[in-house]
Amino acid sequence: MSVGSDTTEALAQHVERLQGELDRLEREVAHLKHLATLGTLVAQIAHESNNLLTPLVTHANATDDPEAALTRCREAAAAASRLNETVLGFGRRDADDGSVEIASCLKRVQGESADHCDVDISVPAATFVPMTHDRLAMVFRNLFANAGQAEATRVDVSGQVNSTEVTLFIQDDGRGLPSGLRGDRVFEPFATGRRGGNGLGLAICRELVTEAGGSIGVMKRAGTGTTFCIRLPRIDQPTTAAAA
Repeated sequence: MSVGSDTTEALAQHVERLQGELDRLEREVAHLKHLATLGTLVAQIAHESNNLLTPLVTHANATDDPEAALTRCREAAAAASRLNETVLGFGRRDADDGSVEIASCLKRVQGESADHCDVDISVPAATFVPMTHDRLAMVFRNLFANAGQAEATRVDVSGQVNSTEVTLFIQDDGRGLPSGLRGDRVFEPFATGRRGGNGLGLAICRELVTEAGGSIGVMKRAGTGTTFCIRLPRIDQPTTAAAA
């Protein structure tokens, strides 16, 4: 074997070792990122839980006005429950595939959102997307709650459909997003511009929509209000696992 071929083989082996080391380092970095994210989530959840539990204990020990104290305890417990539901929704992975008709899902959620604001629906009927009812309903509930927290009195939901995709526009007349939460930052976990907010609702929306093969974004709009745009794949026939 010639010297040249020996050198080439040695270089090839060296490159192979370097590639293996690079792959190992990439896996280690990905693992460290996962641990960092997990640590952030745990710290933030603990912080939010403490914020809810502290006033609950304080009110439970109040004796000057037991009725008012009980009311405040119930409010704090309800807030803690909503936080837990939000966290569970963020990490949930359902094994079953499904499909849902958008208009019927919206109408069911519309009745649940009366406390937030009026919801007007104008989307094509008999349009199905590859999500379970519960998952799509969670997206709408979070968007409607977000509008209510921004002091919106009305939300308009409209849609456009082509052969492969459904585009939904959720537009409210609230005070708009805080300046520090523009663009994709609004979808980051725990990013919130609202006092007492946990900043998980919109993160869950993006998680669920992305898992369905779609996307969600915020559209620029003159004046007040916020408009979210959701794009989802369109399916012609519902699957057998579709939710009622």
